[in-house]
Amino acid sequence: MRIFLSFSERRILNAKREVYIILCVLVVCVMAAWGIIGSVLPIYMVSAPFFASPLETGIVTATPALTSLLLRIPFGILSDRKGRRPILILSLISPIISSTLFYFSKSVQMLMIAGVIHGISTATYVPASLSTISCLYDENERQRILGLYTLSSSIGVILGPVLLDISFSFAEVKDAFI
Repeated sequence: MRIFLSFSERRILNAKREVYIILCVLVVCVMAAWGIIGSVLPIYMVSAPFFASPLETGIVTATPALTSLLLRIPFGILSDRKGRRPILILSLISPIISSTLFYFSKSVQMLMIAGVIHGISTATYVPASLSTISCLYDENERQRILGLYTLSSSIGVILGPVLLDISFSFAEVKDAFI
């Protein structure tokens, strides 16, 4: 590896790092939201005003994961065809919509719709961010970079329930969706 880099090489390297750091921070946020929703949704559904049955609770709780599973490949193809930026923007808007719907839901059906929208957030973010990172780095760096990205994702999944537990000390269950 060369010790001295030209100005343009340093700019490219810095731009890559900035994009990578942004994507890692965003995956922590997306996956923390995933962990929060997955942890609080069953508790929320069995309380007032829903008093959902175990079957309804299971179906609605599984809806985000099923949606994400079914839509990741189509959104990955769409991000390759239409560009990653619009897909990444959609992935950042959809959790806002789903959280708002979860918070203001008055029926199990509304919770299911919110779950579908929440599943869209990971179905859009994961393929678009992974392909962006894969395009930024060559084969030598890609393994390490994707490993760190996966670590960021895992940190988000762990961080979500921890933040939820902290918020329960001063807020209601419903407030976790804010």
